[in-house]
Amino acid sequence: PIIITGDFNAPPESEVIQQVLADGTLSDVRSLAPTPLEANGTYHEFGKIPPEKQPIIDYIFVTNHFAGAACTPMPEKWENIFLSDHTPVYGEVTIAN
Repeated sequence: PIIITGDFNAPPESEVIQQVLADGTLSDVRSLAPTPLEANGTYHEFGKIPPEKQPIIDYIFVTNHFAGAACTPMPEKWENIFLSDHTPVYGEVTIAN
C-alpha cells in the first residue's frame, strides 16, 4: 500500500497529474469519496484568490489497497491567521480486504 501526498503545483487536467494517474496504479483520494466532493481549491495565495477561482494543486494519491475515502479541505485560518498560502487537505482511507 502506498500513499503519496503533496503540493504538485499542477491542476487535475495538467500533464503532470495525468501522468501520475496514467497507468491506474494511483488514484486521487477525491475520486474515491463515497459522495462526490465539491471542487474546492487548495491554493488561495493568503486569501487573495476568491474560493470559486482557487485551483486544486495539492493531492493525496493512493494505490488500490485502499477503499472508502473521505477527503476535504481544512480551514484556511486559525485564530484569523492564514496557516499557509495553501489550504490543508484532510484525507481518510481504509485498507481494503
